[in-house]
Amino acid sequence: MTYGPKPWHQTSWDARAAANFMAGGAGTGLIVATALGGGPRWAFLVGAAIVGVGLLCVWAEIGRPWRAINVFFHPQTSWMTREAIVAPGLMLMALAATFGIAGASWLAALAALGFVYCQGRILRASRGIPAWREPTIVPLIVATGLAEGFGLWMLLAGRAAPLVAWIVLAAALEEGMELSTRYSAPAHMDIEVTGGTWEVENYGGTEGGVVDLVDATVNSYNTAYAQLVMDVGAADAARPRRRRGAGR
Repeated sequence: MTYGPKPWHQTSWDARAAANFMAGGAGTGLIVATALGGGPRWAFLVGAAIVGVGLLCVWAEIGRPWRAINVFFHPQTSWMTREAIVAPGLMLMALAATFGIAGASWLAALAALGFVYCQGRILRASRGIPAWREPTIVPLIVATGLAEGFGLWMLLAGRAAPLVAWIVLAAALEEGMELSTRYSAPAHMDIEVTGGTWEVENYGGTEGGVVDLVDATVNSYNTAYAQLVMDVGAADAARPRRRRGAGR
């Protein structure tokens, strides 16, 4: 004979609760990345909006949503309360950073790190899913949030290599070029082509110096890639794309 409730392990979370953690990590990561790497100031606002969407999702999950105010009443014991306390400051600092107020970007980044840290501690404190009780869940949540945010930052700040760059790189590697092949990456370059001059500029007028193909791809140096196109040849650069059916 057994007494008391039968223990059971939770196997999944409601999608709305999961969205809070996904959006929280991506949004805070974007704020930190923008503070560190620069780029358009409106990216701070985008990051805050993503975090806000996550919070709205978890609010919608609550059976009696207007009781959500109770989340602010247990800062001594609840990481969810601490997350809720950090959130308004995060939103305010992100808005201030968007308008270029001095020091706001670094305060927004600190608040973002605090927010995603709270989310990691919430997961670790969850007793329903044993795998989350692992101490490394906290640095894992912080690290994945930063990775997602930096990926968003590369897209929004124009630092991600466009599709054509990957196509040209694939063609160059097929021809036997090494990733260590180096090109100059000046801020501006004029290349003489049939029928005129091809004017190429790096994003934001960045001066890249002499870079290999890895650096040229990671930093999206257009001038370096223009030289690579000339060496590979436009026809050869398009060939891998046709093999994959992208040109159909």
